[in-house]
Amino acid sequence: MSSRQPYEFTQQEGKRCILARGRTRAGLFTSAMQGVFALMRPGQIHEGTKRNERNFLFEAESPEHLLAGLMNEAISVADTHGETCEEIKFTLITDKKAVGSFTNCGHTTFEKPAVSIRGETLKITKNDVTGDWEAVICLE
Repeated sequence: MSSRQPYEFTQQEGKRCILARGRTRAGLFTSAMQGVFALMRPGQIHEGTKRNERNFLFEAESPEHLLAGLMNEAISVADTHGETCEEIKFTLITDKKAVGSFTNCGHTTFEKPAVSIRGETLKITKNDVTGDWEAVICLE
């Protein structure tokens, strides 16, 4: 990946947004998840906390809807289990399907919970200069 950070925070039309980057589609999705969780401001995960793995299988009509769906699934893990996850392990990823798990998930609380992410507001592009995949993700 380029020397730039995997994600950065932006604002668009008053919404909290993340510009995520990755050398691969899988890297982009992991950076996006890390950015979403960082924007939600998780508390510290206590030493000795059991780390969990949360499986997913998601299909969508486009890469943008796939990314939005996976980010919403990560937000659901945060809401349901009170966990923040550090990585995504993919066993399959295509333009319209992803199978794998959110990994290294630990119990925490969030200062700013996210509501949802819509695929219609996403645009995934390839940066011709850096070669990175990029996406702007805005939280509703």
